[in-house]
Amino acid sequence: MLGVEILKEAARNGYSTYYEFYPVLFEAFTRRGYVADNTKDDYDKIFHDTDFLLLDELVKESDFFNGQGNEVASARLLEMNILKRRASKPTIIISNLENGLEDIKKHYGQYVYSMMKHNFDLISFKDEDFRENGR
Repeated sequence: MLGVEILKEAARNGYSTYYEFYPVLFEAFTRRGYVADNTKDDYDKIFHDTDFLLLDELVKESDFFNGQGNEVASARLLEMNILKRRASKPTIIISNLENGLEDIKKHYGQYVYSMMKHNFDLISFKDEDFRENGR
């Protein structure tokens, strides 16, 4: 919710914004292929030209695709098209990973881990899950 509020404020101030549920972005990217038709232009606009980018639920693509070995393809999408291009632009990547960057390393490898560690600030919000208490 905090990420969405940041995007709303950025849009109110005239910045271009883009929000995407990462598993859907990943699925569309792999299904359409990066070089097919207008796909490259579409993704270049998202990854390069957008002022503020928010990707929600990183690492859920393995759940989304029943763990069919998509971490390698997703790591390539992250490192080549998102992390390298967005290193100097506001980018919010949301994940419910319990161990933060260590889980990123486990799912995506050393290179993605290193890029995130050196180019992004990790902010951890920990609180009890209100759903566990029946609320």
